[in-house]
Amino acid sequence: MEVRLQNVSMKYGHISALNGLNMLAPDGKITVVVGPSGSGKSTLLRLVAGLEEPLSGKVLFDGKPVHEPPEKRNIGMVFQSLALFPNMTVAGNIAFGLQVRKVPRAEIEERVKEVAKLMGIDSRLDSKPGELSGGQQQRVALARALAPNPRLLLLDEPFSSLDARLRDSLRWEVKHIQQQQKLTVIHVTHDHVEALGLADHLAVINDGALEQEGTARGVVDNPANEFVAWFMGYNSVPYNGGRLCFLPQEAELTEPALAELHAEVDAVQNSPAGFRARVSGDSWWADVETGFSPAIGAKVGLKLKRSKFFKN
Repeated sequence: MEVRLQNVSMKYGHISALNGLNMLAPDGKITVVVGPSGSGKSTLLRLVAGLEEPLSGKVLFDGKPVHEPPEKRNIGMVFQSLALFPNMTVAGNIAFGLQVRKVPRAEIEERVKEVAKLMGIDSRLDSKPGELSGGQQQRVALARALAPNPRLLLLDEPFSSLDARLRDSLRWEVKHIQQQQKLTVIHVTHDHVEALGLADHLAVINDGALEQEGTARGVVDNPANEFVAWFMGYNSVPYNGGRLCFLPQEAELTEPALAELHAEVDAVQNSPAGFRARVSGDSWWADVETGFSPAIGAKVGLKLKRSKFFKN
């Protein structure tokens, strides 16, 4: 199912959450919506789910305005809080949506076993959520959302409370399930690394409006403006009346005389590629990946392999 938001606006009192947002979530793809806290990401999901109605504009499913209540939209949703029922077993939690839909008991039992096996929790069907690890609880929430065979899966930062390795593992699970089932997914996050890893289609929003959308690689390689570049991990430094933006791996530390950007090393940390140095110039700082550990206080130049320039 394709989802499109057409000139959608939403307010809470005097606070604008979305401002004429136009955005596409293509059929059978993972669309990741990324932006800072308060940019309208969760509001967007609530409107798509039908939990709230937009002040103006339309939510379209396959090109048609949708007005059905949430229970009629056949959408699975996983919230940041998970909202598992603590008094129910894993099997009971997974079965809940099917029971609401009055699916026959035999079909429910079969489907519960099917999605539990898919999520690797089939051995814990008799456990309560409080007896599970954080990662297992996430898998239960995903299984519950997938059990009714939804047309659309909405994910509201469901991995934010997990450690890095577990987040990475669950991202792979989501990607595997989505590709296997050709499911349309909208996932919101403020983590640009997570966004790049998951997204087939990437939308960057800020202050309730779309800054840029397209393939994840296209957005990262060709940011539309300085905000998109900065949010997707670029350094942004003042230069010739504008902002010069470059990724940490696209800068090389060299002798000051060999580069236009001059800086001083003020901190160094390890990275998978070797080292990462933070360097500072006049009223700016940037981080640079490097194969050696430069001395703290060393005067350096930054030779850029690739950069983007945006006028102020």
